[in-house]
Amino acid sequence: MNNDDYRPIVEKELIQRIGFVIEPENLFSNLKAKIENQTFEIEDLSNAIKNVENSTRGHESEDDFIHLFDDMDLNSSRLGNTN
Repeated sequence: MNNDDYRPIVEKELIQRIGFVIEPENLFSNLKAKIENQTFEIEDLSNAIKNVENSTRGHESEDDFIHLFDDMDLNSSRLGNTN
């Protein structure tokens, strides 16, 4: 078995234990690496958040995540200059 063979098993276990899945490319360490390589875009974080929300769909944890991040404005100028 390669790593991809374990993916459905690991995802199922994560949903059962913590209620959501964070894709490897969306882990903090990988987002941080993109920042350091100057390839990070705010859409990367936005997509990561959407992916976490989507991973809960159809599961018991879905109600916990509905509208959780609705008030988060990643494009707000209060977060600082993006240039």
